Amino acid sequence: MKIAIYQVNHERDSNNVCFVRYDSLANFQGDKNIDSKIYDKVFEGNVTCKDLEDVYQMFNINHPKNYKGRSLSVSDVVEIMESDEVKKGNYFCDSFGFQKVEFDSSKSTNKLETELKEKNVEQIREEYPVGTKIELINMDGESHMYPGLKGEVKSVDDIGQIHMKWENGSSLALNVGVDSFKKIEEKNKISVLLVEPFKEPKMIEIEDDLDAMQEIVGGYIEEYMPFEDDVAIVCNEEGKMRGLPLNRAIYLDSDPGKRNISDIIAGKFFVCYAPPESENFLSLPDDLAKKYDEKFKSPERFFKRDNEIVAIPFKPKSKEMER
Repeated sequence: MKIAIYQVNHERDSNNVCFVRYDSLANFQGDKNIDSKIYDKVFEGNVTCKDLEDVYQMFNINHPKNYKGRSLSVSDVVEIMESDEVKKGNYFCDSFGFQKVEFDSSKSTNKLETELKEKNVEQIREEYPVGTKIELINMDGESHMYPGLKGEVKSVDDIGQIHMKWENGSSLALNVGVDSFKKIEEKNKISVLLVEPFKEPKMIEIEDDLDAMQEIVGGYIEEYMPFEDDVAIVCNEEGKMRGLPLNRAIYLDSDPGKRNISDIIAGKFFVCYAPPESENFLSLPDDLAKKYDEKFKSPERFFKRDNEIVAIPFKPKSKEMER
């Protein structure tokens, strides 16, 4: 069912007929004719209703997303634009039920268009440029356009409709002020030094969120800051417990030639910038990236000798052979 709803605008209601039942209109304005000029169009769209009583229930109990009018009440007019159950026409919401009436919608004020003009087409184009990722929250009357459906903006036309390419193949346009949706913000990325067992380090970009970091290290992350620089080693906190491959040693001395091992990191880890004034991990600056690439350049194998763990650097296989 497709409908439109019209409500009396108090500022133009010189006869005070707002909320007045149909058979009392003549007492206030001299006749029962509906004065279309004092009405605002506050809604137009598809609704999942079978009859007018369903419409009344919806617009009192479960308003559609982005509906900005009052709850449906006496003196409101419902226009049936398309329906299999109810004859097309205009229906006055009365104290009991609805009365079919003559109503000239062209004389009413389209509040929806007014709101759209306030947020003009150029503003919409600036806010939703081509390629913007969108997630649908609600589009009434379209069962295949479900909440959570994602799509991409193709264009914005001259009346402000946002034309889309949806992941379900649909090309239905979005209407600002009618449909409910949100932009999918691109996640921030940071540059970090990835250090894997048996491989040389490499700089990569990762998404700055917990899920992405956990995916890289293969589990819950642990922040480890054994160096004087404001850098953090982010590794798997259960790496040793889970028997992940031993990766690199951390040395007590600044000179790794002395080989005094403080700790050994098991499994993949990455090195990022972690200044104390920042709540988040940041991209590794070029000078620190170069420094820690050199520090962790050689993979290490670990052996037990004379009751001590010994780390032996080795040259990895050609990078062309790495997966």
